[in-house]
Amino acid sequence: MAIAGEGPSIFATGGETSTPTIAQSAGNACIRIASGVKGVELRDLTLRTQQGGRMPCIEAWDAEVALVRVNVEYWGDAAAVYASGGRVIMRDSVIEAKSWDPAVLIEGAVIDIARTKIAGEAAGVDLTPGNGESRLDQVGIVARGGETPGDVGLLVRGLRSGTGSMTIRNVVVCGWTTGLHLERGANVNISRSRLC
Repeated sequence: MAIAGEGPSIFATGGETSTPTIAQSAGNACIRIASGVKGVELRDLTLRTQQGGRMPCIEAWDAEVALVRVNVEYWGDAAAVYASGGRVIMRDSVIEAKSWDPAVLIEGAVIDIARTKIAGEAAGVDLTPGNGESRLDQVGIVARGGETPGDVGLLVRGLRSGTGSMTIRNVVVCGWTTGLHLERGANVNISRSRLC
């Protein structure tokens, strides 16, 4: 299933370049994907919530979800994007979170994120790769700023029962108290990346 906005023309300027927006009411998720659903693609959309409370903007449970040219603007207490199990793909997207949790929180899923910018306040990205090969490639993880820097830019955890491999390449992690934190059991290969 695909939920796709009509992308702007390459020749468009000004207001013509905006994408369709889904703005959710207070305390609700923008998109919730039920357990076991496969092949959900969100494309050429802006997802926005300003009073998320403890609900993420995008929530997926043991599902396959792809974000392609999606902007997520989240203000709440949870993660802007939360996935448990399954598979998560992001391409050419922007995730901006004003929250107490990491901007992106993925637990036990196969991860494939490329050409994406992730900005958070308290933390950037918290990943526990599932069994399989996961990767981050050409990703920027930046602190939104403020009076105090956020805690951890990129946190990679390992599973007790054996975790999949995580390849991090061409990634920039800047503005955090700790740029990269690798926990016990994480199987990570990092190259051509910048931590500042």
